[in-house]
Amino acid sequence: MTRHEENIFDMQNKVQSTMAEEQSAYEDIPALMEDQQELTAGIAKIAADNKKYLDSIKGKTKEKHDAIDNTIFLIMPIANALYSLASKNKNEVLKAKVKVSNYSLGRLGESDFKRVVSTILEEAKANVAVISVSHKITQERLDDAQAAFDNVVKKSGSQDNSFSDRSAMRKELTNDFNNINELFEERYDKDVELLRKDHLTSYNKYWAARVIIDRGGSHGGDDTAPDTPPTPPAQ
Repeated sequence: MTRHEENIFDMQNKVQSTMAEEQSAYEDIPALMEDQQELTAGIAKIAADNKKYLDSIKGKTKEKHDAIDNTIFLIMPIANALYSLASKNKNEVLKAKVKVSNYSLGRLGESDFKRVVSTILEEAKANVAVISVSHKITQERLDDAQAAFDNVVKKSGSQDNSFSDRSAMRKELTNDFNNINELFEERYDKDVELLRKDHLTSYNKYWAARVIIDRGGSHGGDDTAPDTPPTPPAQ
């Protein structure tokens, strides 16, 4: 799990535990009971797939995995700053070069990962005078990202299945998170409106739990999962 996913996973667990406590408010509503059951099962699958992912990464492979994860963590704010700059200046070429997410980087094979990160760093160095002012992406932050990337390159000569394992299991975890996100957006967020009239406290507790809190995790964007939950309707 990436840092960003850990934040989302925290939210999912809060909603699950909160609504488990409020079950008496909706136990006669089959749609909400089914939503809660699917959420519980989805959380269990994420935990199992994440354990499988971590169990497959040991020794030198784990060191490389950690180096990759650290590089993604440091490179995403830089990529987002460049994308914002490109959008402002209507520079479609630059936008195409730096449009990435935590998920997309995590699924790349070794050669593509190196190519994409190298491109982002090169563009950042070329635009550091601007983004250091507009987005506080200083030379020091670029140096940290470069050092992290150099560490990945250094470890890439070791013979293991780091990138291939990461790619396959990363895809599975991504699907797990996407499935729960779809459950929330397409069903649970809408079905919970059934509680608003007669069980307002339970309704409000759901939306309070539905907030994603950034506990020092990724600052990067995400094209497959929301950074913030939808705003509940005005009461």
